Amino acid sequence: MKRYLIIFVLFMCSAVVLFGQEPKDSDTVWVNKIGSEVKNVKFSPDGQFIYAAALGRKPLKLSTETGEILKEYDGLQFSNDARWTPLDISTDGKWLISGDYGNELKIWDTETGLVVKTLNTNNTESQNNKFNTVSISPDKRFVFATNMYWIGTETFIQSILIWDLESGELLKEIQSRFVTKVVASPDNKYFAVSYERSEGSKILPSEIDLYEMGTWNKIITLGKHDSKVSDISFSRDGTLLASCGWDGVIKIWDVEQKKMVNEIKDEYYGYSIGFIDNFKIIYGGGFFDQKFMKIFNLQTNEILGRIKIDHPIELDINNTKHYCVVANSDYILLFDYLVITGINNSNSTSTELIKPNPTKNNTEINISILINGNYDITVFDNNSQKIDVIYIGFLEMGVHTFTWNASKYPSGTYFCKITSNTFSKTYKIMVMK
Repeated sequence: MKRYLIIFVLFMCSAVVLFGQEPKDSDTVWVNKIGSEVKNVKFSPDGQFIYAAALGRKPLKLSTETGEILKEYDGLQFSNDARWTPLDISTDGKWLISGDYGNELKIWDTETGLVVKTLNTNNTESQNNKFNTVSISPDKRFVFATNMYWIGTETFIQSILIWDLESGELLKEIQSRFVTKVVASPDNKYFAVSYERSEGSKILPSEIDLYEMGTWNKIITLGKHDSKVSDISFSRDGTLLASCGWDGVIKIWDVEQKKMVNEIKDEYYGYSIGFIDNFKIIYGGGFFDQKFMKIFNLQTNEILGRIKIDHPIELDINNTKHYCVVANSDYILLFDYLVITGINNSNSTSTELIKPNPTKNNTEINISILINGNYDITVFDNNSQKIDVIYIGFLEMGVHTFTWNASKYPSGTYFCKITSNTFSKTYKIMVMK
């Protein structure tokens, strides 16, 4: 009876992936059906391009604006049965790295599509070598990859490999359990490793380890999830690490204090996670037909917005474009997280934000801020000339009201531009006297 129940559950999981509803157009910028299961997605640093790994395909380069496939990188084709397809992009956007079965990782020039470097495992005795995850350090000095292979017919090895990127020298091999992700901190001080531990078909509590960059020494096991750890991600400044797992729990770790500082209990499995900033994360999780991308406010743990998605296996976030890209079954999906959350009144009209509008004298500018940061609020005339600076400085989350005195300006059309490092929006103000 138990065996039939397991088979039924597996069938239902597969059915959800195959027959789940495609996200609505109103929720997304675009959805591109690739034709095979997409396992990995990465933004270029400027947000202009998306790189993707899909089963049976070569590494892909897509336009962020349209979702059109612009290039396929020769020299590697992912197998049709891979559980993992490693992929990463360097912080300057010039190099794409990936691997599959075999002893080599390939690095391409993202513009020309030519292979510029090849990294080798040096495992001459290994059989069926498979890379699971790969990461380029932010300073482009090191490459981290995890792989597994057989020596002979009885010895199974799982390890973390570290290369010097300039010389191509293999610096270190760390024996490990099954690794789900290796990520380097943005400040190049640490790298974190997450695991999946099991006995037969039983998934066990799994750890997250923190290592020191350069010495390659494990500093501490930060903690555990009660099941497989699916994903880990550093915050933009490297002070926090987020993790999610099949226990349905999101954990936030203070990297310097090396302790958990927040915990959010969600429903069912967690698949993917990433930071918008130190106060907000995007999280993919769920079960059966109840799978979502959710945006959480880490100060209150409330859900700021959500979008229903079939199978959010991997995600990446670009704050320049305020976009999130998702590997979603055989789709690549892009959505604007400001639209999903309503951050900065992105769904509001200038009439709602600015009252009265039209105005003769004073008018109020009302802004709802859900991302702490530095903001610039400036008024321009119809010739794009700056005429008034209303505010420049730091704003916390919440509603802020500013007043613009239009009494000294003639009748006409003016523009209020609100900008931050993650947002830019311009609203029209009519002055009528």
